[in-house]
Amino acid sequence: IVRHRVYRSPMDLNKKIGSFDVAVIGAGVIGSSAAYNLTKLAKKKKIVLVEQFDAHHTRGSSHGGSRITRKAYNKPYYAAMMEECFPMWETLEKESGEDIYHQTGNLYFAPEDEKELKDILSTLRKLKVPHKSLSVQEVNAEYPCFNIPEGHSCVVEPQAGILRASVAVKAFQKVFQLNGGLLLDHHKVLRIDPGFDTILVFTSKGVIVTKQLIIAAGAWTSSLLSPLNLDLPLKVLNPTFLYWHTKDRSLYYNMPCFVKMPSYNAHKEKHRTFYCGTPPLEYPGLVKICAHDGVEVNPDRRDLQGAQAHSTSRVKWFIDKYFKGVDSVAPAIVEHCMYTLTPDEDFIIDKHPLYQNIAIGAGFSGHGFKLAPVVGKLLGQLALDLPTEFNMNPFKVTRFPTKVFSKM
Repeated sequence: IVRHRVYRSPMDLNKKIGSFDVAVIGAGVIGSSAAYNLTKLAKKKKIVLVEQFDAHHTRGSSHGGSRITRKAYNKPYYAAMMEECFPMWETLEKESGEDIYHQTGNLYFAPEDEKELKDILSTLRKLKVPHKSLSVQEVNAEYPCFNIPEGHSCVVEPQAGILRASVAVKAFQKVFQLNGGLLLDHHKVLRIDPGFDTILVFTSKGVIVTKQLIIAAGAWTSSLLSPLNLDLPLKVLNPTFLYWHTKDRSLYYNMPCFVKMPSYNAHKEKHRTFYCGTPPLEYPGLVKICAHDGVEVNPDRRDLQGAQAHSTSRVKWFIDKYFKGVDSVAPAIVEHCMYTLTPDEDFIIDKHPLYQNIAIGAGFSGHGFKLAPVVGKLLGQLALDLPTEFNMNPFKVTRFPTKVFSKM
């Protein structure tokens, strides 16, 4: 819903930080990728990346030791984007000198005849991505950590693996700065004053003047867009990353990442939780097994005890049903994150409907990290008015019921 315009005050210009061609708000993986890509798309432009916390903070959605990366998707437009993401991650590794990707393979499993897994299998075949369908007996024999019961379908994607999340963000920022970009952390954005030729970004340490703006602020997106006459249907969840002791480490020597697909009832409503996890690479002897959900939170007050209890009880049940050799009494380590969801769990990658010099990247719904190289490039192309390489219709703001009023 579009509201009134915020007017700028001349007195706010007293503490000018600088003038830029493009400013990016939010130095998580999406914003950092956008800034990195901008230095390649427009080498002579002045780019600034603005972060309210420390550049390597753990308060948002991009920190931690691992995110699963894979080519399999049940929606073809993400699968097409993932084809480009893998070589882009490899390029970033070479440019930064950082080790980001670790190949482990990924196991997908779901109750037999579950449509979502069938769609993923169809995508893998269509894109000719190496994969293999295994019986439950074959999975449990090849990967002895699993104890998947009869009545499940299983697919393995050998080229899938882990992205070292915090390392990836630092790599984007490192190359961005090597390419001449300016990173300003501890600069909390207080207000954005839009204009046709220039935009004023008021921060806790002064004013940034920019021709173009990208907002990639994760869980804080709504608080920045609402004063700009735009309310998006974004919901912030606080999932917990749970790490569990393995009682028999010999069972986990070849464990792949895994995704347990949710199942649906006759009305196509999701009624079982989506689970995922990674092998014991981050912490010796600890396996990461999580539920892909959480409780709704205010991002400035996310550390709620109830969030852990909400997730842990169901993950314990899941471990006891599907795994061998895990101590499920209680997790050994609990880490917090945030997901910002759209109603359809598709991304928002679009321009502001009123201010065409403001691009928005939001609502990555817990599956955006692996796609960050391409998403960052798309945001950079939007900001520079360059042609985009993918179909952008699934990511339009206008797919939601928003009412646009006058700017004045």
